[in-house]
Amino acid sequence: MPLPLEKDLTIQNFEDSSVLMFRRTTSRHSGNYTCFASNAAASVNRTTQMIVNVPPRWKVEPTNNFAVVGQSVTMDCIAEGYPNPRIFWKKATGTQATDFRDVLSSYRRQVYDNGSLTLQEVSEIDGGHYLCQASNGIGAGLSKVIHLTIHTPPKFEAKFISHTVPKNKAAELKCEAVGELPIRIKWEKDKQPLDPQTMKRLSAVEESGAQSAISKLIIKDTSRSDSALYTCLASNQFGTDETNIQLVVQEPPSPPVDLIVKEKSSRSVVVSWSPTFSGNSPVTKYTVEFDNSSKTSSEGRLKETVVPGSETSAVIRGLLPATSYKFRVLAENVMGVSEPSEFITVVTEEEVPGGPPLDVEVHPTGSQSLKV
Repeated sequence: MPLPLEKDLTIQNFEDSSVLMFRRTTSRHSGNYTCFASNAAASVNRTTQMIVNVPPRWKVEPTNNFAVVGQSVTMDCIAEGYPNPRIFWKKATGTQATDFRDVLSSYRRQVYDNGSLTLQEVSEIDGGHYLCQASNGIGAGLSKVIHLTIHTPPKFEAKFISHTVPKNKAAELKCEAVGELPIRIKWEKDKQPLDPQTMKRLSAVEESGAQSAISKLIIKDTSRSDSALYTCLASNQFGTDETNIQLVVQEPPSPPVDLIVKEKSSRSVVVSWSPTFSGNSPVTKYTVEFDNSSKTSSEGRLKETVVPGSETSAVIRGLLPATSYKFRVLAENVMGVSEPSEFITVVTEEEVPGGPPLDVEVHPTGSQSLKV
């Protein structure tokens, strides 16, 4: 194509030569130039290549950046020139922008051909000063120091905690979220919002550390209804996290129900029952209390038969035939003994006499009667 005229380019023609002059070369002047010469006899041409070396210049200059822990971040550092500049990334070893070491590609760090640096799954150690250098051997090259700030969302060390407390005692549920302040903490009970300020027995106390927020949920005079899953939710402008605390309020078991006689004979009885509320603690044993139903409660302590907490029936032996007995059952766990169940009454079976009567005597009582 013909050479366009421009102010920085002049052509000087002489009798036997021509000179192409560039006052100020730029990268756009690089290319192939062809000189044509002709006379009446012939025409010739000669092509030569002109390469304009250009020192690096910023196409996308690096700037300070930030990232959130666990996410990815890309820091651009794009330079152009001729030859194409090579891009090098370095990171300061300390808090000051002085001593730098090369950033090498790894599974978390990738330096792309265009010069961009991408960090995957960033952590707090990725924060600090970064140096980007661009050079192609022409001129002094480019360098820029930037700072990458790492923001930390809230995080709980433990995701689940179980907490037990005796009934009527106070319970203190504590959660501590580590992250960038300020951190806001809210509570839920069984995944429903919980506002301690609106409940008489509940209060919340909050504290702040250097990089953490602590909340204590205090429940006074715990009752059975306080047994629930409590969720502590922490949030800041960079993320959220939660931890769950299972509160178990323990108490003695409720009394067994549905006490019945399954089998009976002249000298034994099998009774069974249905367990009820365990008191949030395994039932360790059941005690069957019994005695002759004709006796009153003031006539002495009831007799007992004990079975493991895994059983729901018991065999009571050593009873008397054709006798009325009363039975009741109590459950026990580590917190104590339940109230007794309702009494049931049962009469044992009659029994065949053990042998013939002994010492039989007969006395006349009249002319036609005898007394045996």
